[in-house]
Amino acid sequence: AFTHKWRNIRNHLLNKTGIFTIVQVRDKSADTSGVLSGRIVPQAAVFPIHPGEEYVSVLLITSIKRKRWILPKGVVEKNHKPEQTALLEAYEEAGFRGNLIGSVEDVYTYRKWGGVCRVEVFLMEVIKLEDEWPEKALRQRKWIPLEDLEGLIDARIPRNLIRRLKLRAERWSSERILSEKTGNPLPEA
Repeated sequence: AFTHKWRNIRNHLLNKTGIFTIVQVRDKSADTSGVLSGRIVPQAAVFPIHPGEEYVSVLLITSIKRKRWILPKGVVEKNHKPEQTALLEAYEEAGFRGNLIGSVEDVYTYRKWGGVCRVEVFLMEVIKLEDEWPEKALRQRKWIPLEDLEGLIDARIPRNLIRRLKLRAERWSSERILSEKTGNPLPEA
């Protein structure tokens, strides 16, 4: 996550030989066209959910530059697992903490920085919202009912992915509610 201008970050990118290379970027708004040409940028994102009494909600944040509604995500750095990056980005970009539910739900790609970002998406139950977080001044966050999600979220996220994530979130929420009513623990996702 980028918390201020000119902060150097290390984006570890896998090149064709399988060797990691390091690229430094000034900030998210910097012109990086061509810098990562032909590279695959590994990223991790969370689909943050919270089961309510009547419906399941998802927590979206705005992108820094264009203010589009997006999922919290970031570049997977060397020596980090995608799960670690997903949890870290959830806190840094959106100010929440929670639990990942199961393993990678899905993967999507999009073009950025002259390369291709490959995003692994994890379903995440939001446990705690923080009042302060590193990117609070740069972003907004908002709970959205699952049924309203497709019309709001950034178009770069494939609609079939959103539909699959919505179904998985609804199924998880139903299992959770049933386990609470019966006193049985929630089965592993």
